[in-house]
Amino acid sequence: MTFEFWFPNPPVEESVIMSFETFVGCKLPDSYREFLALSNGGEKPKLENFTVLETGERTMLSTLYSLAPDGKGELFDEYLALRQEIPADLISIGHDIGGNKLCLAIQGSERGKLLFYDHELRSFNRKSTRKNFNVCANSFVDFLQGLN
Repeated sequence: MTFEFWFPNPPVEESVIMSFETFVGCKLPDSYREFLALSNGGEKPKLENFTVLETGERTMLSTLYSLAPDGKGELFDEYLALRQEIPADLISIGHDIGGNKLCLAIQGSERGKLLFYDHELRSFNRKSTRKNFNVCANSFVDFLQGLN
C-alpha cells in the first residue's frame, strides 16, 4: 500500500517495525505495518483532505510520521512525547494542518481504527479523555482511501 507525499520518507525494514512494536508493547495493525514497510510516512500528502466520521468535521492532513532505520524517528518521538497525554491504547501517527493528532488504536475493541484528537480540548493537566477523540476511519486503509 503505497501513498504519495511531496516529501516522502524511505521505507523501513521489517526489523525496524518489529523493534517499534516491542517498544510499544504490541503488534501494529497489519495495514499500518504494510504502509510503514512500503511508504513510511512523509509530509504534504498529495491527497490531503479527510472527514472525521463522528463529527463531520473536515480538515487537511499535513504529515504521517515515519520510523527511522534505527527504530526511532517521528513515530517513536511522538509516542514518547504523548504517553502522558493520550490513552495507552492509542499512538499518534500524524497530524493535520492545525497540529491536531491522528491516532491509531493499537489495542482493545477499537484496534485498527483511526481517531482524530483535537488537542485544544485537553484539560489543563494535559491529560485527555476519550471525549477528545473522534473516529476518522474504521481502518487505516479506509482512511487512505477516503483522502481526497
